[in-house]
Amino acid sequence: MYEDFNYITDENFLTNYWRKEKIMCPYCQGRGKLSFDSEEELIKCHLCQGTGWVTNQQYKESLCLDV
Repeated sequence: MYEDFNYITDENFLTNYWRKEKIMCPYCQGRGKLSFDSEEELIKCHLCQGTGWVTNQQYKESLCLDV
């Protein structure tokens, strides 16, 4: 669900809100665990630390590190 912030003109608020907004982890798809060789061997997701959720800022930083 998205909130309507069209009435807010404070650019700092909008930038900080975007950075702190939680999104589903793109690496583990919200499961919090990753499997590599078999389904029996699950490890904690490196990005979300097992929660399944990350902030937009964490995701953006992870894209820079993957290059």
